[in-house]
This record gives sequence, structure tokens and C-alpha cells, in this order.
Amino acid sequence: MKQLKFVILFLLVILSLIAGFLSDYTFVLSALISLLVFNVVQLFIKSENRVLKLKFLGISFLSFVVFYHIGLLVKTNLSPVCYEGVPKNFKDSKFNLRPIDLNDLEQSIAAFSDFKTDTLTQVKFDSSVFYIKKLTSNNKPEDKKKILIVAGTHGSETANVYAIPVILEHIKSQKLLADFHFEIIYALNPVGLSLFHRYNECNCNINRDFLSFKTVQAQILRDLLTEKKFDCVLDLHEGPYAGQYIINNTSYKNLDKAIVSDLNQKKIQVAPMLKNRLKDFIFQYEMDNPIAKLKKISTFDIYLKSKGIENILSESDGLFKDFEKRIQGHVVVFDKLIEASMSR
Repeated sequence: MKQLKFVILFLLVILSLIAGFLSDYTFVLSALISLLVFNVVQLFIKSENRVLKLKFLGISFLSFVVFYHIGLLVKTNLSPVCYEGVPKNFKDSKFNLRPIDLNDLEQSIAAFSDFKTDTLTQVKFDSSVFYIKKLTSNNKPEDKKKILIVAGTHGSETANVYAIPVILEHIKSQKLLADFHFEIIYALNPVGLSLFHRYNECNCNINRDFLSFKTVQAQILRDLLTEKKFDCVLDLHEGPYAGQYIINNTSYKNLDKAIVSDLNQKKIQVAPMLKNRLKDFIFQYEMDNPIAKLKKISTFDIYLKSKGIENILSESDGLFKDFEKRIQGHVVVFDKLIEASMSR
């Protein structure tokens, strides 16, 4: 009997380690606490009654669920939407950054005469004024597929902003305005971009604010989506995912495979999570769960999904040193989204 218990303990330890490998510390903690509860209970059960043991197995699973969500609650408390104080310059960001000069960026964008620029609003920080602007293609949106592209949400993620001129070049060279109408917010968080800072001028994480709408940036996107109907939204970011990562909330079922295939052809690293459904599910659940809703935390892609708006999230690997590959990853996602849209 003791040997059997040691075997069970060993197997559960292995399972816990696998669970830990597939997720972050909250999942590991939950698995280990569940393991502890289950085995402590087993020590006091001398009966060979299988029904009784199954009941305690159920207790172990319930403890896992409870402690996992307690871990999520602790995590959300440690990462609120807004922090005290004002944002600081974070040139020592863990991401490999390429500094952005917003004036130079706007000059490069101005070369594309098929688009007009509108100022959506202005924000003030440290006695300076920053403008949030939107590009709109000059063609009439009627009878066109309407695409909204958003970049520069987090100031410490710069490759997605540099991808915008490349995407504009593709729109021009492929003559996409014959079939598509584009609106592009290319620097949603100008203060953060100028400071290499993840958060905005109020020290708030814009991409967690799509339930409370405390930030002017989240309000802009909410109002734009209320005012206009888009066929799809492309949301560009960067993250530490060891490769290009996507969340496909569109009805294009084969879009994921097409993107991964093109990434592989162009020798752009694909995030391991895309090959591991369990880890991908857990990652997405950590952003979209009852605890997050209770704490009024929601990302842009989750908000879009709740409104029935098709969208795709593109995340290049911010830790990758080859900046051009990171830019190219976003362009691949854009190109494949357009191909899928045209095939329908």
C-alpha cells in the first residue's frame, strides 16, 4: 500500500511539473496545493472503497480550481489597470527596442497620398502635448471591406509601430484600396512610445481597460467601434513569447495555418504556444476569466470578441534581436488576413 502511495505521489508530481511547464507560476502553485491536499487526504484513508477515493479525488480537483483562481486574484491585484504616480522613462526595458521619433514616423506616413490624417484627441504630459491620430484611406467605404488596424498601445512595444509604413506600402503596391477601406491608429499611446513605457500618460495599462474605460485611448476605440462597423480589426503588439504569436478571433478557419506556414517560409520564429493548445488555452483564460471581470480588467481583443467584432491579435517577439523579422511578422499576419478576406 505504501509503495502504491509513493507511485501515486510520483505520478502526481510529474503531472504537476508538466502543468507547470505548460503555464506560469499561478498554475504551478495551484497544481502543487491540489497535490498536497490529495495526498494528505490519502494518508488518512485506509478504506479500499473506490467511491470514497473518487470523492476525495473530486475534492482535490475542486481545491485545484479554487487555488488556481486565488492565484489569478493575487496576480490581478499585483497588476492593476492603473498605478500610482506618473510614468517614467524606461530605456532599460527588457524588450529590444528601436527608439521612435513620432515626427519622423509621421513624415514617412505622409508619403502615402491615398490616406488622410485626422487628429482624434490630444494628451498632455510633462508640459508637452501629444496627439493621437488616425489614418483613413481616401476611398469611399461603401461596398468595401473595412479594416481597422491599431498599433502602439504599449510604449515598450515598438516593432508593431514600425510595421505600419511597411503595411501601407503593401496596401499601395497590391492596390488593396480597390477592395478595402482602411483606418489605422498607428500610435495609440504617444506618451508611452516617447518614454519607452508600457503605460500611458496616466500610468494606466490601456490594454486592460476595456471594461472600465478609464483611459482616453480605450474610450477612443470604444467610440470608434460604436460609430462605425468594421469587418475586422487587426491589433498589433509585442510580447515575450519566443516567436510570433496570434489569437485568431475571425471566422477564417484556416487563417492560423496560413500565417504559420508563411512565417516558417520566411524563417520567422513561431511562438511555441501556437503548437500547444493547452498552454494557449491557459494563457488566454488568464486574460478572460471571472476574476478579471470582477476586477474590471479586459483586453481589447476580448472586448471585440464580446461585441461580435472579428479580430486578430498579432504579437511579435519583443525579445528577439532581429528587429526587421519582428516587423515582418506583423506584415505576414496582415497579408494573410487580406488574402483570407479576398477569398470569401
